[in-house]
Amino acid sequence: NGLFLESTGNPIIRHSNGLVFEDSDGTDRVYFADGGNVGIGTNAPSDVLEVNAGTSNGGLTVRSSTDNAWVTIDAPADEAAILNIQEAGTTKWQIYRELNDSNLTFYDNAAGSPAMTIKSNSGSVGIGTIAPEAKLSVVQNNTSQSSIQIRQDGTGDANLWFSLGATTLFSIGVDNSDADKFKIASGHELETSTRLTIDTSGNVGIGTTDPEAKLSVVGSISATGDIALNDGGSITEGDG
Repeated sequence: NGLFLESTGNPIIRHSNGLVFEDSDGTDRVYFADGGNVGIGTNAPSDVLEVNAGTSNGGLTVRSSTDNAWVTIDAPADEAAILNIQEAGTTKWQIYRELNDSNLTFYDNAAGSPAMTIKSNSGSVGIGTIAPEAKLSVVQNNTSQSSIQIRQDGTGDANLWFSLGATTLFSIGVDNSDADKFKIASGHELETSTRLTIDTSGNVGIGTTDPEAKLSVVGSISATGDIALNDGGSITEGDG
């Protein structure tokens, strides 16, 4: 059938509708199909390169001991560059650069829509949208809530910082060390320099982290308009 090499009685290279490299026990390892496709672990490669690990874990490693290492997916400008993530032959996710577009998109095949897009040049991120209008845009088009969750499973706080340059000016979040109160603070520590506190009963404290009424203010109040007291309400002067 063509080229046929043996080593100690076992063929190592043979031609059988393509070029086949075997190991010493006669198992096909690398297959060059007549059409040019290459199979590693398969003798029926469906793409230019197909790697099949069979029942073992499968991986692809690109390693350099002295310099950078990378994998490139290149396509012309009017075609998409795509990475398919499959389960048992069915594509579940796609990561791609869209044709005539430099944005990077994560596509959820089950939902039939993009899950996340990173805009080129600006770096803006869209979740649920391919046209983010800010550094982070979250869009949901159904009857569910459109939410962002900040979660802390340990003993630290769940908070969000607001900074100008390297300086954090304000932070908001839940103070895990103070009865899970919601706080607005100067700086990034909710426990110090607290400006406003809402406890789990709904009481609000300004200038205090321990509000004893619906609104507790420690300090002076300045008002240019009216202060209305409804249903027999009153203003009580506290100690100090």
